[in-house]
Amino acid sequence: MTTPAQKHSVSRRRGLPVSRSHRKALRGHRLLSFRYWQHLTRCYAFFHRRTTAPARSLFRSLRRAFGAAVLALWLPALARAETFNVTTSSDMTDPADGVVTLREAITLANASAGPDIINFAEALSGETIVLTQGELAISDDLSIDASNLTQAPVIDADEKSRVMHFTAAEGDLVLTKLTLRNGKVTSDGQARGGGILFASTGAVTLTDSTLSGNSASGRGYGYGYGGGIYTSSGAIILTNSTLSGNSTSGYYSYGGGISSRSGAITLTNST
Repeated sequence: MTTPAQKHSVSRRRGLPVSRSHRKALRGHRLLSFRYWQHLTRCYAFFHRRTTAPARSLFRSLRRAFGAAVLALWLPALARAETFNVTTSSDMTDPADGVVTLREAITLANASAGPDIINFAEALSGETIVLTQGELAISDDLSIDASNLTQAPVIDADEKSRVMHFTAAEGDLVLTKLTLRNGKVTSDGQARGGGILFASTGAVTLTDSTLSGNSASGRGYGYGYGGGIYTSSGAIILTNSTLSGNSTSGYYSYGGGISSRSGAITLTNST
């Protein structure tokens, strides 16, 4: 004899299962719930066993359409860029001082996943940011854009370090209407990228920008590569930009302005 509990169990196995976790997921719209997707998989198996081929084909089409709709809604939100605004020419790092330095903005951008944008307050038009704490290290896709200013702000390393170092193996760096000057690196081995050292396989793009007075110097038998910009395999793209007074020196030295091992170099209206 079958008990009432057994009958309930049998009827649930024979019918379409609708679990408590499924109802809860539907109410909360928790599309990434493991149990929710696990239940959908079980529903799919249920329909696959009990329906005709045309019905199964229709179900698969609906499932694909649903997945595409979820991705279309979620991906733009995941890829949305954060924007940070530089408000002072100082290079100090003090989160409590009420201003945002370029170094602080870069630190915030590094901590924000995905591509980010750094802009400048109008008061920084033509101002000079002297780097007092070493190179600016960038570890994620970033655009530093001063196109809203009348004059390009100047980022000056004062010959105490290189200007910028893009440390990530992938990603892009975009610089617009900036002047990077007086970056300097020296080494007994290989001195690379006095202005910009770009370690990514992506692209470094300069528009309406200037690199001047940057140097990479190898001491003794050391090598110097890319006084202005150095990259191993990334692309270098310059548009309406100028490289002047950049240099390399050493036992061997290459590319006073630009040095690239295998990355493509594209110059448009640039000198």
